[in-house]
Amino acid sequence: MKIFKYKKALLAFFMCCVLALGCSLTEAPTAMAKSKEEIKDQISDLEEESKKLDKEISKLKADKAAQNKIKSAIEKKISNTQQQIALCNKEIQDLNNEIAANEAEVERLEKVKEEKIHVYRCQMRAIHMNNGNASLQLILGTEDISSYLTVENFSDLLAVYNERMVNEISATQKEIDSRRAEIDKKIAAQNETKKVLAAKKAELDKQVAEVNSVISDINSEQKEVLDEQKQIEKEIAALEAELAPYINMNTGTVYDGSAFTWPVPGHYKITSGFGKRWGTWHRGIDISDGNIYMAPIVAPADGVVVKADNSCKHNYGKSRSCGCGSGWGNHVMIDHGNYQGDNYKSLAGHMTKIAVSSGQKVKKGQVIGYVGSTGYSTGWHCHFEIYLNGTRVDPMKYYNKVK
Repeated sequence: MKIFKYKKALLAFFMCCVLALGCSLTEAPTAMAKSKEEIKDQISDLEEESKKLDKEISKLKADKAAQNKIKSAIEKKISNTQQQIALCNKEIQDLNNEIAANEAEVERLEKVKEEKIHVYRCQMRAIHMNNGNASLQLILGTEDISSYLTVENFSDLLAVYNERMVNEISATQKEIDSRRAEIDKKIAAQNETKKVLAAKKAELDKQVAEVNSVISDINSEQKEVLDEQKQIEKEIAALEAELAPYINMNTGTVYDGSAFTWPVPGHYKITSGFGKRWGTWHRGIDISDGNIYMAPIVAPADGVVVKADNSCKHNYGKSRSCGCGSGWGNHVMIDHGNYQGDNYKSLAGHMTKIAVSSGQKVKKGQVIGYVGSTGYSTGWHCHFEIYLNGTRVDPMKYYNKVK
């Protein structure tokens, strides 16, 4: 009866161990690491695009007039860098999630291992406590040899179970070590991505500073242009005041109504027409080509020179007015007289030098000066105006065809 109770106790203990082991072997599924290839490829593509933008910006910087294009190109590069930063942040976040999943799994495996070690220790303690006379006690306590063999077989089974427990504890430890190695690997990858992120943020700061510098340049240039426009307007106002007596001057000349002669014979290219230009009103037409320097400028019709200014010595292209001749440099105004109740006058400016003087009568086609770049002029050309009753009008209304 006693041995029966002993066997029942051992069997109960064995079943508890088996149940404990079964519970410990039910492990949560491991977190699968996400692929980084897509993110890496995207970053690589963006870096290639960034290099192309660098080349475009370098080309544009060679052209000072392309500031707005430079600004647009840098803004595209900023957008490109911001996308790379977003991808780096996503990669860091993905690695954070994977590291957290691995750390949670390590924590769970540690608990599993501790449970297995606890069960194993309990078994070994029980065996140790009864190990001294275990076989003899079993023999003396059994009623027959059959009962002894049953208990002995159970002891063998328990030894196998213990060995299995040791192997499982060892396997769990290996899994823990593997997970920790994976965590270290992902932390290293994350640190590398953080370095890339820091570099991209530095690039972004540089690009923002660069675009702000360009914007500042543009604003400065716009201010210069506005200041220049204001200066031009002042000069025009001064010119208007200066020209007023000449515009309204009546020399008694009679215009015969015949067609005007083209002011620069042989040169017919109009580089700037009558109307709005650069935020102001262009009050005449500009005639220019590659061979126009020192070309003769002629009177478009008979008349009397009412104004001849030959004071400007700044005969070269310039980005702002030198102030001479109220912006026209060396210029000549002719009164062509009245026709059918209307008065006609003309003006030619930016001459290298003039060939007539105030009060002089001139004939249609007579040379009055030579093409130059005096006054506010960016290059060699003839600025030509026609006045109808003291008001500037589009000169092209008086020419049927220009070669």
